[in-house]
Order: sequence, then C-alpha cells, then structure tokens
Amino acid sequence: MIKKLTLSLSLAMISAVNVWAIPWGTPDQNNERDNVVTFLFAQPVPDEPGIGYFSCTGTLISPRVVLTAGHCTGFLDENDQLQPNLGTWLFTGQSVYESFDSSGFDKFAQWIFTTWEHVTAVPHPEYKEYAEFPRTYDVGVLLLDVDAPYPTSSGYGILPEKGKFDSLDKRKGKQNRSFTVVGYGAQELVPVPFVSDDWARYIAEVTVTNTKSSITGDYNFQLTNNPGRGNGVGGTCFGDSGGPSFWVDPETRIEYISGITSFGITQFCTGVGYNLRTDIDDVLDFVLPYLP
Repeated sequence: MIKKLTLSLSLAMISAVNVWAIPWGTPDQNNERDNVVTFLFAQPVPDEPGIGYFSCTGTLISPRVVLTAGHCTGFLDENDQLQPNLGTWLFTGQSVYESFDSSGFDKFAQWIFTTWEHVTAVPHPEYKEYAEFPRTYDVGVLLLDVDAPYPTSSGYGILPEKGKFDSLDKRKGKQNRSFTVVGYGAQELVPVPFVSDDWARYIAEVTVTNTKSSITGDYNFQLTNNPGRGNGVGGTCFGDSGGPSFWVDPETRIEYISGITSFGITQFCTGVGYNLRTDIDDVLDFVLPYLP
C-alpha cells in the first residue's frame, strides 16, 4: 500500500523485525504462486535521519525482470528529484523466515547479502510520489543480473494488451470482476496490530468495485478489502505493495496481471484498496522495453 512497511530497521531496531501477509487470505502452501516474490530495499526515512529498510512484493514477468510499484523502487530526494533505491535485494523463496537470523545487524546484513539476490531498481521516470494523483505512475521494475529460479508452477506473469480491462466498466454483473491478489504484506492491523509474523506468500480473492471515480481516474482499480478471517477472501496491506492482482479471461482462460498493488485509504488496511491498472500506456510503454 502507499505507506511502505518499515522493517523497524533504523539499524538499532533490528531485533524488533516483524513482517506480515495478505489480510486473512490463505497461505500458498502448495507453492502455486511462485512467480510472486518479495524484496527488501533501502530508502531515506521521511522526516528522520538515516536509512530505513522496507519490504514490498513483485511478480516475475521474465527470467530477469520483476514487475512492482514505483514507490518500491524509487523516492524523491530533498530537491524533489527522483532517485532509485539505495539498495534492493530480492528473495525468490516461499517463506522468508526459514533462514532468518535477527540476532544483530551484522547477522541481518550477512543474511541479506548471502541469501538474497541484489537487483537494480528502476522506477517509472514520471513517478512523483502521487503528486499527479490519480495518475500516479506507480510502477517500477527490478532487473536481475542472472536468471531467477524458474517459477515452475505458475510461469511468468503475463501483461495484458492496452485496454484489455475496459470491458469491466460495462455491463456490471455480467463480467468477471474477481481478482486474485498475492503478497507478503501485513496479515491484520485491527483489532490487534501486527498479529502475524510468518512473512510468507498469501493469496486472497477480491472484487473490482469501481473503475471510474475521482480516485481511480482511468488508471486504477478499486478493490474490496474484506477481513475474510482465513477463508480466502481478504485484501492487501503494508508490504503487499507492488504485488499483483490476477484476472482470468473467461473466454481464453489466460491469466493476466491485471493490477499492481498501489495504495489504500485507511491506515488499517480496511475498506477498499487500489491497484494501478496494467493495461494502460503508463505501465505498458514503460515495462515492455525491458522484456526480451
């Protein structure tokens, strides 16, 4: 979502690391969504000295390209100039904590540098931290130097052609308006914050509720963000930023990346969430040149 999940790593707080997952979705126990990955990145902390480490989600769309959000790949410096992350590290496994050691920053750094893949983060050149809302340009890519492990179950994510989802504006009730969201973000913030710490891949089902409003413009999907309590119905939260929503074409049965998890309205990840549409020029013109 729009507020990136800090990993409590203003360096001195390394022992307090906690991270969370899709609110009340279901864990990807069968590794069915292995093209969805998580990564850590370093950016300045707003209004604070030093550097913070943050977590986001992304989708492998080729062996060396991960699709994610602009706010997970870059930031505006003190002169309002767009800068890429100070560092980005990709994890392609299913459960992050399997190899985690939080006994100190040296251990954390060693874990990152030996377990995670260092990648290059590239934000959309027009991303300005939502300054042109609702046209946010909130898209970025991660570029790998070597091929990532092939996602054997799900294959690489497929981008749609321009305008693919325009039909969702029409004939409500007769279109497939169900999306599958996947991510490694916060499990629940209310009534008790931060109740889960497994940092694993979760899946949930959401519904498109609006494509034409002052918030969505022609650029974003408004999605349900329901507390489904573990039955598969859920939503997105901090740390799910950059992750995909998937949509299956009812005629061809091809599954497309329909949106990129971008922002929410409330600080507790309730109500509705918003995805940047992938079938618009802002996304396709930026991403496609990076593909083989």
